[in-house]
Amino acid sequence: MALSVIQEPTEPTRDTKPKSWREALPPKYEKDWRPAFKRQLEELAYTETWDLVDLPPGETLLPGKWVLDQKFDPNGIWMKNRARWVVCGNKEKAVYEWFEVFSAVAHLTSLRLFLAVVAIQDLECHAFNIVTAFLNANIPPGFNIYIRQPSGFEDGSGRACKLKKALYGLRLSPILWLETLTTALREMGFEPKERSPNRKGSGLVERVL
Repeated sequence: MALSVIQEPTEPTRDTKPKSWREALPPKYEKDWRPAFKRQLEELAYTETWDLVDLPPGETLLPGKWVLDQKFDPNGIWMKNRARWVVCGNKEKAVYEWFEVFSAVAHLTSLRLFLAVVAIQDLECHAFNIVTAFLNANIPPGFNIYIRQPSGFEDGSGRACKLKKALYGLRLSPILWLETLTTALREMGFEPKERSPNRKGSGLVERVL
């Protein structure tokens, strides 16, 4: 998908945040927000998030929505506008067990212990962000999930997007990303730390490495 890049303005403010994609694309906000939409579409195309197909009879077509946000530095200075196309997962008809859709997070006690060990042993500690993390996870075979084309950027064919990647908003996306990340870290030689509940009273295994 070849998309043109439009130069972003230098000093948008919090007042320039539109309430919806319909408001973001007309001339009032277009120069501020169209680059954010383009950037997201480029990321979705690069990760091959879906295939455009005709919706099979009897299949559910899930809606999606644009989530608009602005990123500011600690001093309140604007850094960039962000637009993310997400699935309306609350419209899914599939029924999942709770352990199929949970989102694992590090327990605060484990994090404090980890940082204490780093400090005591005078080690190096680095934090990093994985861009569009969920889009690194594949939809498992046997799961046929169809969503609408991104609002405002439809190709006019009436086709649906059959998901290949764990798009944000999908109820399965958090656990699919956790499994993908865990597999990658194991291949790098790491092993998960067992028996540290990441939910109060749940007793879940926490992936702290």
